[in-house]
Amino acid sequence: MARQRPRTPGEEVGQKLVLAKASTTLSEVMDLLVRYGIHRVYVVNEEEKPIGIVTHTDILRKLLQLAA
Repeated sequence: MARQRPRTPGEEVGQKLVLAKASTTLSEVMDLLVRYGIHRVYVVNEEEKPIGIVTHTDILRKLLQLAA
């Protein structure tokens, strides 16, 4: 019997990961963080392969840079 690929990212380890594309806006990422009560959003390419992570700390650091 051939092993099937998990249907969604994180399914193999029993998690539902919240994903964004590289084109997702900062506002949309912030909405995802708040809506799901999470601390990170995984950035994926078109094949849902991970290419990065955006965290609360990343956002706060950038906002502090812009305010300075």
